[in-house]
Amino acid sequence: MKADTLLALEKAGLPPVQARTIVEAMETEVVAHIAALATKSDLAELRLATKVDMAELRGHLEVKIESVKSDLVRWVFVCILGQTAAVLAWATFYVNHGAR
Repeated sequence: MKADTLLALEKAGLPPVQARTIVEAMETEVVAHIAALATKSDLAELRLATKVDMAELRGHLEVKIESVKSDLVRWVFVCILGQTAAVLAWATFYVNHGAR
């Protein structure tokens, strides 16, 4: 790439020293940007890390859901017990005072 670019710049009328400087600056930029690019192995590592994170999150969510389910069952039981007590109290009151 260096030789082709250098020839193209010299054919465009640039002096050889200036053309060489431009090519070297371009190569420096390309090398700097190549280091920042993600490779297939980088993506594979990221995919694996994401799968691990998702598995951990799934485990935490399952624990949380089970906790919420047990709380819900407990509250439903308390509400049913309270409603039954209220109905029995009303029935007792009605039998004692409403039948007269």
